[in-house]
Amino acid sequence: MKELHGSVAVVTVGAWTYLDDTTVEEWDSSFAMLARSAFLGTKHAARVMREQGAGSIVNVSSVAGIRTGFGPHPYGAAKAAVLQMTRSAARELAEFHVRVNAVTPGGVATRIVGHGAGLDGEELDSSVEDVRRGLRGFQPLPRAGEGEDIAGAVAYLVSADASFVTGQNIVVDGGLTLGKGWPGNYRAEAEAARRAAAG
Repeated sequence: MKELHGSVAVVTVGAWTYLDDTTVEEWDSSFAMLARSAFLGTKHAARVMREQGAGSIVNVSSVAGIRTGFGPHPYGAAKAAVLQMTRSAARELAEFHVRVNAVTPGGVATRIVGHGAGLDGEELDSSVEDVRRGLRGFQPLPRAGEGEDIAGAVAYLVSADASFVTGQNIVVDGGLTLGKGWPGNYRAEAEAARRAAAG
């Protein structure tokens, strides 16, 4: 864990390596943990849901699967694979009234960041607040994502309100994938320019 700007802790989970330095073992491990698990969950749930003639499967991806720079190469590629497998499964299973969708979280304040940094006990608990503070300025909406934000998207996708939604990806990232927003305080600058022009 590296301390920056006082109490804000920044932790990278996973090895951020250049492509030349990424090992086959790291690549295979990421795909086994992230893509294979989504594949197996979807495959076995689909078997039951196809027989019953209805169901909803929701896979979890990551903003690293739709934009570069939000995770190591193997992580981003595996999360992108989850999205493509979700779309492919949705197409296959639609005729059986089985819907398959994905939720793509951005920066969410959870214990996993501290856990990935090897923290435990009180340090692990306090790491969540450190992550929450660090994420406030990370995306256009000035707060961290919470587990409830992701759960709300999943709840929608499995509900009757989403009965005509399949093969889709709901990005729950506070606008992170939109970019950092407008430079400077454009309203204040526009008002100052208007006042200066008026006299």
